[in-house]
Amino acid sequence: MNFAKKIKKANFSKVYISIHSHISEHHDYLTQIKGSWKQTFEGIKNSIELEIPLMTNTVINKVNYKDIPELVSMLSGIGVRKIELDFIRYIGNAKVYFNDL
Repeated sequence: MNFAKKIKKANFSKVYISIHSHISEHHDYLTQIKGSWKQTFEGIKNSIELEIPLMTNTVINKVNYKDIPELVSMLSGIGVRKIELDFIRYIGNAKVYFNDL
């Protein structure tokens, strides 16, 4: 919550948070950071609680494409009003791991 309070105090016009699944294992696999789903979800909830303008982003891939309906339902259920779905861009790590994604 401390980080979200700093964001609120800095008066950002919007927070943009990437979340890749409602299933923590899928999100953590895609970010390659164990525990990142929990931290990301807490950031989303804190932003909503503090009324920080928020948009989420989800990159659709073969790991999470079946998760999208439930993810959108979960996010809208907690108050997220702007949800962006995007496709993989053939750059960076997505280029390296393209066949896996």
